Amino acid sequence: MLVIIIILSACKTHETLLRKDVKTMRIKRIMRKTKERDNKIMSMWVKRYNAIYYVGDKEKAFRGNYKIIKDSLVLISLGSVLGIEGVRILFMPDSIFFVDRINKVYFSGDYSDFKKYNKFDVDYNSLQNVLLNNGDIIRELGNYSKMEGKEKAKVVNGNYLIKFWNEDEKNLDTRKDEIKWMQEIEIDKEHFTVKRIFVEELEQKKSYEIRYSDLRKVENVFVPFRIGIEFREINNLLKADIRIKKMNINEEVNVNIKAGKKYKRMEF
Repeated sequence: MLVIIIILSACKTHETLLRKDVKTMRIKRIMRKTKERDNKIMSMWVKRYNAIYYVGDKEKAFRGNYKIIKDSLVLISLGSVLGIEGVRILFMPDSIFFVDRINKVYFSGDYSDFKKYNKFDVDYNSLQNVLLNNGDIIRELGNYSKMEGKEKAKVVNGNYLIKFWNEDEKNLDTRKDEIKWMQEIEIDKEHFTVKRIFVEELEQKKSYEIRYSDLRKVENVFVPFRIGIEFREINNLLKADIRIKKMNINEEVNVNIKAGKKYKRMEF
């Protein structure tokens, strides 16, 4: 379930006014800066993370590790707070291999088959970009390009703020009753890391928010050591708080995942 909420990744808006004495920047240049930062990370090994997963008023604690080889694979291990591994999942661009060590079952197939199991769309690029804090997650939202010419981002709370309303709408004064969805993206003004992504689909009455904090320098790249995720829809609230304890980047990453001989294949 933790993996699901990472992928889905507080309906809370910021109303802070733009100060006239703070320098703004064109969106096109901001995107270029985030890309320069992204290109410095080719692999990541989070040797340990602690996480709390919330469903409504219930919570469960996890710990584990994950490895990423950019554009090739994401391997996530989830276990108990005692360090006993329960699940290991290998995500590749076109397939998934899933091993449940507790129930002695495994899954091997494509993303459409995996959706039958978890009921949510799983997307490799989104998962990779969320965990790497890649600016590509902004580009995947698909609308910034319509504003990247002479448009400038506002500065709010020390971050660049980019906002979009509806797919084909550039006018931020769109009437409230005509707005179908909205996006807010905050970029760290100094290091050009993604700080916050908020997407609200008003017609479907659902939203998700990803927050990044606790920036630390690893191999001359600033990366967040805390990821907060919140997904809301009618009568449903899912949250995760992920705290990274140890991380290496751009080192050789070895991948190991297999199912035991007595494991049964999951069929849907």
